[in-house]
Order: sequence, then C-alpha cells, then structure tokens
Amino acid sequence: MGLTMHKSAIRILPDNKIRKITTQAFFRRMTKNERAVLRSSVLDEVADLREDLQRSTTVDLDGTIEQQLLDTTLVTQPRIDQLLVDGTPEEI
Repeated sequence: MGLTMHKSAIRILPDNKIRKITTQAFFRRMTKNERAVLRSSVLDEVADLREDLQRSTTVDLDGTIEQQLLDTTLVTQPRIDQLLVDGTPEEI
C-alpha cells in the first residue's frame, strides 16, 4: 500500500530524494477544490482514498497513491505528476 501509518518510515533515497511525506504535506499540495471534492464525494473510489489518507500519517509517493488518484478521476495524470514530485525536507 502507498500509505503507511508509521512516522518512522520516512524514506529518503541515497540521492536525497524524499519519496515519503506527511499526509498533512500531501493535503497542502492539493488545491482547495481538490480537498473539497475529496471531503464531500460519495464515490467509492474517492471515499477509499479519503479513508486511507485519514488513517495514515505518511504518503509514499512511489506507492499506490498514483493509481488511487487515477481511480478517483478527481485529477488528471498531469496533475497527479505535479502532486507526486519529490518531497522537501519541510514535508517529512
């Protein structure tokens, strides 16, 4: 699964790329409208993503999050690419 509940599982790759960020940081990457749809949608795929994010403290940017976002049809692939850029030290 692309999400993990263990804060100690933050992953920084040898080339210093940060590929796990906090769930809060991931939400901050989303637009106000994207967050509103995530909160209010009754579609199963969106509800599943919302529940996964609510239960998690980190998001693995290399995990299942890309497919989950695609499944929701909430955002397009170019927007997903923007959301999944490498994390920053402030996001871990």
